[in-house]
Amino acid sequence: MKNNEKHTNQEKPNPKKRVSWVDSIEDNEGKTSRLKKKPRIFNESQGSSPAQKSLKNYFAQMFSDGCYDEIRQEWEGYIAKNPRIIELKELYGDDSKEVLKMGKNIIGKLLCLDNYSMLRWVTVNCDIEAFKLIADMSSTKYLQRMVRYDDYMVLRLFVNKAFVDEYKGTYESSKYIEGFKLFLNIDNNVSQAFFNCYNVTQDIKSDFNTALKEMGLKQLIDDNKENNSPNHKNLFTQRIFTTAAEATKLTR
Repeated sequence: MKNNEKHTNQEKPNPKKRVSWVDSIEDNEGKTSRLKKKPRIFNESQGSSPAQKSLKNYFAQMFSDGCYDEIRQEWEGYIAKNPRIIELKELYGDDSKEVLKMGKNIIGKLLCLDNYSMLRWVTVNCDIEAFKLIADMSSTKYLQRMVRYDDYMVLRLFVNKAFVDEYKGTYESSKYIEGFKLFLNIDNNVSQAFFNCYNVTQDIKSDFNTALKEMGLKQLIDDNKENNSPNHKNLFTQRIFTTAAEATKLTR
């Protein structure tokens, strides 16, 4: 029996074999053994399932490998298979605004998995191309949920990354200006959160102001001159250690 058991174990499929994430999240009654249930979007107070973490890690690895076009194609394929999209195409046509809106909602909801950790990973790694892709394929409603989560956690992570890069001498103004513009395009209220961050250096502040000017939001520079005070900054004091812990966890 033991020999037979060993033989059976040796015949297990190669664990490195790649399984499509689209197939893995469909509820196909065990069609794949990787993830058997479609991931649910949890409330902020709830934990995250292993399925959500696995899917987030898959996207993060693809972004790390620079596979932006591949991810776009996979998301487009995921949208095309959605029953609601198929129905809307029949009613309004393939390129209708109804189909486009629903597609952005589908991807936006998908990327809210694991308590919005996908955008947190993108910002703590300053992956601007991934940020652009997420912003392009998600609806404003879900993008704002990602950005506003936990008092603008993703913005604070992004600023913290800028601070670290400046300290290491690897800071790139053009990259961070582009990132700030993406934040502002989603929610221009991030300007208030930005000026409440502790680790904003003069260079980082200058690049944020440049982003405001390029977005046609120059008035927000003056609006926030009086807000960069110790009393205002104390609003975020209790969040500092949480931000640092998130940054450490997401870069591992």
